[in-house]
Amino acid sequence: MKQTFPIHFVSIICLGIMSIYFSQADNNFKIRASREILNEPLYWNENLFHLLEESAESGDPDAQANIGAIYSVGNKFVKKDMQKALYWLKKAVEKDSPLALYNLGILYQNPESGCQDFTKAVELFSRAIEKGYKDAYRVLGLCYELGQGVEQNIVKAFEYYTLAAENGDAPATVKLGWMYEMGQGVHKNPQKAVELYTLAGERGNIAAITRLAMCYYNGIGMEKNEEKAFHLFQQAGKSGDREAQNALGIIYAEGRCGISKNTEKSIEWFFRAAEQGDLEALGFLASYYEEGQGVPQDPKKALELYEQSAQLGYPYSQWKLGLYYETGKNVDKNLEEALEWYQKAAEHNFPPALYDIGRFYFQGINVHKDLLQARLWFSKAANQNNANAQYLLGLCYMNGWGGEKNEEQGKILLEKAARQGNAEAKEVLTELKSHHEKMPAALVKQQETPEKTASPQESPFGTYGSFEKLLQAAEEGNADAQVQVSICYGKGNGVTQDYGKAFTWAMKSAKQGNVLSATTVAGCYFQGKGVEQDIPQAIEWLTKAANQGDREAQCFLGVCYLMGKGVAKSSEKAVYWTQKAVDRGDPAAQRNMGIFYAMGLGGLKKDVNKALELWKKAAEAGDSEAQYALGSCYAGDVEYYDPDKIYQNMPEAKKWLQKAADQGNEKAKEALERLFHIKASS
Repeated sequence: MKQTFPIHFVSIICLGIMSIYFSQADNNFKIRASREILNEPLYWNENLFHLLEESAESGDPDAQANIGAIYSVGNKFVKKDMQKALYWLKKAVEKDSPLALYNLGILYQNPESGCQDFTKAVELFSRAIEKGYKDAYRVLGLCYELGQGVEQNIVKAFEYYTLAAENGDAPATVKLGWMYEMGQGVHKNPQKAVELYTLAGERGNIAAITRLAMCYYNGIGMEKNEEKAFHLFQQAGKSGDREAQNALGIIYAEGRCGISKNTEKSIEWFFRAAEQGDLEALGFLASYYEEGQGVPQDPKKALELYEQSAQLGYPYSQWKLGLYYETGKNVDKNLEEALEWYQKAAEHNFPPALYDIGRFYFQGINVHKDLLQARLWFSKAANQNNANAQYLLGLCYMNGWGGEKNEEQGKILLEKAARQGNAEAKEVLTELKSHHEKMPAALVKQQETPEKTASPQESPFGTYGSFEKLLQAAEEGNADAQVQVSICYGKGNGVTQDYGKAFTWAMKSAKQGNVLSATTVAGCYFQGKGVEQDIPQAIEWLTKAANQGDREAQCFLGVCYLMGKGVAKSSEKAVYWTQKAVDRGDPAAQRNMGIFYAMGLGGLKKDVNKALELWKKAAEAGDSEAQYALGSCYAGDVEYYDPDKIYQNMPEAKKWLQKAADQGNEKAKEALERLFHIKASS
């Protein structure tokens, strides 16, 4: 299958993507001094500084806190000196100065201080809050959001941002609005987000104006109004907000909001945003230089800008460099370098990069051909609606490459890819409909057919050929090989089944950041398989995997919160984590969320039609419990059946109960016999 690239970068970007970088705008915390100390006369009068220094030396904690703040940043009369800043701030902290507690915490976060220690910073921020220093709420919220000095906890971050917002912190109010908009740490509530953005904007926060413009543009929490959005973007952009400047660049580039295309103005706004370090604007400018649009074509300049934004963590540019190195465009071809850049972009869950890594494993490009790994990467990309990944994952399911064979699921994925315009998927579906072979001749020419030996049904060792070679790769630190060794021991594939060794290898891989293994480790701790049962450890690993985006972990964590297993029972958190897994297409989560809607759990409004919608998705993916729930609901055989909302449909009920029974679902077998007098086979 040929590799496809976007024709023009701006054609695939929507304004909402800029929210990814929103959190950077207001989270650059700085050392603070008292308002009277920051007044202009102090910075222009050396004598006043010396008076402050004398007060500090005489033991005044406020003076010590302020002199420490001044040394940490320097000014016209005082040279920046981190050691002196640390000395004076520690002096003031000994006297429990709230300002000093906050400032010293900020200093410990600063890599330039020479004493970076996030754990100490969190401790100091907590003490500052206890002393009534309200500005510390927001920075402590950020610590929990990023997992700096504490275990990452989005719900806890939300709580601290709420406290900060209630105390008039405008940037925290914006952040809180963003969490409501995105459903981070709280149920999604776009109307509440708009309310908070408006409040922060009234408090003079320019980032809030930009977010409000985004809401008007996308119709989030309000009626869509592009004219109003453009007006707000201009207001924020002229005030220096880089997100708004970038948005204006996109608007002029594509002629949105009723504005005519204007490449010159587009470039002007992108340059203004890029000068402030906006990574997306750098990527846009790189695409302009690459194509010679509005500027002289300059491949060298384009590469320079892609490299600049890629090094700073912009996933599109990282992926673009991967393409450059894979194809040899503007650089010497280097497949190893290409894979490294794809992996960096994949750390941000960038779908094209997830797909390309899968493609490398699928075709054996500079790596061992490994269909199990290919399938895992395709799955990650397909869950984010990447059509190419849906297509190849569909073929994997149709043919049993790299895992179970499930033609029904394969067809669902092919249909999704086809709806997005994937020509190869359309071709396969056409030939399937005509009862032709599952692999069309056109595909065979474009895509090397996976070797039969790679199928796990025939070889449990992937492309390594033998367990000895697989084990050697695992012992050399290959995390993917460690996963496969763990699976071999857990299932007894090619070796004697040994849960202890399965756990050991899963743990080795999990410690290298492999999210699949983290979920496996959690399962072992829960069940006491291969290791002594330890529910707190299980929850810890499960939470890590869930925060990394593993949908099975998110689903399981939702169940834990629902049942109070290892955590305080919380139906709201159960809904939160289950919805995360639903968003990633997890069938079990779809089934569970259907139950939540059917029963009105976790603050959700009872909605049987929504439940049916979710159960149908899970049932079509082969989940037997969802098939049973769907069949029972169509039969009117459940307590929450509502004849005013759901038409009884016995043929549909019979169909889904039969599917569940065929998978061994005992409740479905009983229902079939009771409702339809059909004796299901055991």
